[in-house]
Amino acid sequence: MPTVDTGPKFEFSIHHYYDDSPIVQTLQAHIDAGLLPFDTLMRIATIPSEQTDEGGEYRLAWVLMHDIAHNAENPKKMRADSRKLLTSELPTAFVDCNARYNEDAYTQLDTMYYRMGHLARAIRSRREDEGKHTEVTPAMREYTPREYELRHCVGLARPLWRALVARAMPSVLENPGLYFPASYIGSFCNVYHLGKRRVARQALGSTVIRDDVVMELYNEAVQTGMRGVGVKGREDLRILLSDEHPELDGEIEVV
Repeated sequence: MPTVDTGPKFEFSIHHYYDDSPIVQTLQAHIDAGLLPFDTLMRIATIPSEQTDEGGEYRLAWVLMHDIAHNAENPKKMRADSRKLLTSELPTAFVDCNARYNEDAYTQLDTMYYRMGHLARAIRSRREDEGKHTEVTPAMREYTPREYELRHCVGLARPLWRALVARAMPSVLENPGLYFPASYIGSFCNVYHLGKRRVARQALGSTVIRDDVVMELYNEAVQTGMRGVGVKGREDLRILLSDEHPELDGEIEVV
């Protein structure tokens, strides 16, 4: 029975599929047995959420999940695209609709992936050093000052993150509906529908970008300039990257 290096054990949540769903449990069992790579669930999550198979009847992720689960013990029987998904290099960027739940998993990979929330925290760190904070308005009093400041930092992060996504994965901005669902089932089985602008915002915020790509864009912004990235943006990217690249720690750009 063939086996593969299981690597670090981590949990990864796939949009549309609960962790206790039979197909996810089957895949996890194969991963635990060493039949599939440790990052199989993450690889499946890189498939655009709303992309369908050739017939247009089923989501491609659903098709490949079942193909991989059924043929885990004999990979030669898998579809060619299933084998490619399991063996190819991870993409430099993709949309993870459950990104906020998978944040710990990204830190366990050999190469870090960042999401917009990481950038928002970097901005918050910079603002704290500058002694800046956002006052809670009466209309937003349900938030603590800490929560409200983080929300403000998310707003500051969005245009900078958009500039990075425009370079790393422009298709997200061109066709966000392919990557993020326009409807979902909420409480009491109610179906909720999202407008185009909300889908676009969610797709942007759910995009994760690999460390080496962010580093490359940061270097470009510093050396030659980059559209949408100013002095503050360069400093925020430096802070974001400094944990993975200690050589950047302390390189403060003079404004």
